[in-house]
Amino acid sequence: MTDKVDSEIAKRILAALEVQGYEWRTINGVAADTGLEADEVRHALTNLPAIVEAPMGSSAGERLFAKRERASASASLTQKAIGAVRSRLF
Repeated sequence: MTDKVDSEIAKRILAALEVQGYEWRTINGVAADTGLEADEVRHALTNLPAIVEAPMGSSAGERLFAKRERASASASLTQKAIGAVRSRLF
C-alpha cells in the first residue's frame, strides 16, 4: 500500500471526523461511520496531513485521531507542548 490516500476515502474520513459529540475518534469508530475497512481508515488517518493523533490513547488503549484544526482549537497549552515534543521524538 502506498502513502497516497484516495480522494473519496479522504472525504468520507474527514466528514466522519466532523461528527458532533466527538473531539477524538478511534479507527473503529471512523470505520463504522464511513463503512470502510479498519485497515483503509488506519492507512488514511496516518497519511493525511490534516489529521493528528492524540498524544495518549483512549482508556481502552485505542489510538485517537482528529482533524488538525479541531484538535488544535480545543487543546490546552500542556497538550500542545506534549504534542510538539512527541512529534520531534518519534
